[in-house]
Amino acid sequence: MLLYKNFFHGKKTSVFHFCDMKMPEKFLHLVWNHLLFEFSYLQSNQNEPIKIVNKGKYNFGQGPDFKEAVIEIQNIQWNGNIEIETHSQNWYEHKHHKNPEFNSVILLVCYEHDDKVKIINSNGWEIPVLVLKPFILQEVINKLEILLQQEIPCKPFIPHFPTALQKSLLTQKAMERLDNKVMVFKGLDLEMISWKLLWKAFGDPYHSDFFLEISEKLNPQYFFECTEILEKEAIAFGIAGFLNGIYEDSYFHKLKELWNYLKVKYSLTEINPQFVNFKTRFHSYPHILLVQLVAWFHEHGNLLLLPQKFYFENFGKPSNYWQNHTFFDRPSKVKIGIGKQKILKLLLNWYFPFHWHYAKYYQKENMEKFLEEFSETEKEDSQLIKKMENWGWKIENGLESQGVIELYKKFCLERRCLECGLGQWYLKNKKESILFNG
Repeated sequence: MLLYKNFFHGKKTSVFHFCDMKMPEKFLHLVWNHLLFEFSYLQSNQNEPIKIVNKGKYNFGQGPDFKEAVIEIQNIQWNGNIEIETHSQNWYEHKHHKNPEFNSVILLVCYEHDDKVKIINSNGWEIPVLVLKPFILQEVINKLEILLQQEIPCKPFIPHFPTALQKSLLTQKAMERLDNKVMVFKGLDLEMISWKLLWKAFGDPYHSDFFLEISEKLNPQYFFECTEILEKEAIAFGIAGFLNGIYEDSYFHKLKELWNYLKVKYSLTEINPQFVNFKTRFHSYPHILLVQLVAWFHEHGNLLLLPQKFYFENFGKPSNYWQNHTFFDRPSKVKIGIGKQKILKLLLNWYFPFHWHYAKYYQKENMEKFLEEFSETEKEDSQLIKKMENWGWKIENGLESQGVIELYKKFCLERRCLECGLGQWYLKNKKESILFNG
């Protein structure tokens, strides 16, 4: 630890300790935005007293970090923008001195500064510098150290976070997850978005990419032109590369005959299935899932792609062959069917993402109703959900389980604590307790 003291106008400030760590710029944004520093005796690099009248509004876009700020330097009021850098030298590394957009900056706030360096904008004017390092509250630094030292930074504190904050954050992350599921198909029409989402969701969790690849090689128009279920099965199995083997039964030969005709008619090509995962239980075999999806499509046609209501009451019946087989030339008494967890996967990975997209862009008045419906869905049963609950997360429905998955994968694993509502709340909350004293 380094000990740092400052004396201004004959008055002694608090004593602050700082660890020898690289200071994240986002942390400085948070410190400035919530005024988590001692600001009674601020001084510029030129020893001029600084008073913060208005810290400004955080800028989520390009340009200076805080807009419309108001400060006083030697009792002269300045209106403009604030730029924040970990080191003042970054002003030049980021080319701000050549960017006219930064001529509105009235103060450069940084963690460290070289007194030999003058900060000049593209007009040639010098910008005052405020070194924030000696003024940051010690308890905030302590909390940052604790966060950065944890395997999953906020794990020890999760049970203590307000329930309302947890719920709000999980709803926000669930909506982001819905957006992310659809954004990969940006630019497609509604039917194609639903088509690809459904194939991907039906292959979840082991065959999502494989099923998505099938959907990309198959024009739904051609698929629905086929009136017989055997034709649809032949196309699905043919594109999947499952008709290249040698089997004795007549069903296989019938499919292969149909495939050889249909692939020429519709200019279809097959996928190499060598990396497909067959190390699952039989109900998750990729060919079994293909049979079930084809039966569902055969029952409802392209109405399934613009779902205005649930179609989970009737998944249709596969062709007779699959009533007593689990693979070619392999008779079985096991009946294949769609289970409760599979329906939940389809709801969370296809139905709700598609409806969210539809409501967001075409029926904004239904967005609140949509979220209510989403929050009535059961939560997923997975090892990740159980682990997060053991850590203290209160997960009660499908919306919240999707939210916590998004949070864990996109924020916790990447240690983006300073962008997370919980991390920000933890750092800026000044309640004296065992939690906040580390």
